[in-house]
Amino acid sequence: LFGRAGDIFGSKTMMVVAHVSALVSYVMMSLSSTQLGLYLSEIPGLLQHGMQGSNMLIAHMSSGDQRIKALGRLGFSYGMGAVL
Repeated sequence: LFGRAGDIFGSKTMMVVAHVSALVSYVMMSLSSTQLGLYLSEIPGLLQHGMQGSNMLIAHMSSGDQRIKALGRLGFSYGMGAVL
């Protein structure tokens, strides 16, 4: 669904949606005082697709041999971020 929405609305718009949904989710989580509030704060998390949005942006912005190198660097950076 995220890829199709990116095709319709544009990859940059979908990256903004992913980051805004993360912001809304984290604010809701920090302000919740009940268990139900914590569960409801996960609903905006359905739109948090930063990795897919980053891949989409790189695929649109780069060409040919540079695309392979850029996608490899992006994957490496996400992997290192997960390890650290």
